[in-house]
Amino acid sequence: LALGGRQEVGDDGTIVYTFDELLVSAIASDADLVLADPALSGLAALPPSDLATLAQERRIPTPQSADADSLRVALRTWAAAQLEQPGGGSPCPQAYLEARREPF
Repeated sequence: LALGGRQEVGDDGTIVYTFDELLVSAIASDADLVLADPALSGLAALPPSDLATLAQERRIPTPQSADADSLRVALRTWAAAQLEQPGGGSPCPQAYLEARREPF
């Protein structure tokens, strides 16, 4: 609580500390992915084969035996680099943010 977290108790009695600042940061990070490339919108849920295909299509160098986590890191790093390019951080007609519901 001293760090600004809030306690939440799950149905099974598990206590979880929630920090709103971290939730906002995670949402912003996912929004940046979509701005960089709309195909990355479901990055967290994609299977390794789809992640490898996305990386290959974008010419992102990855090791032959890359696991899902390392592929996600490579794709996120690539997306961040795209946003740092001139004009990459501003929304353009080709990039849009789709509103949808996600289960929590």
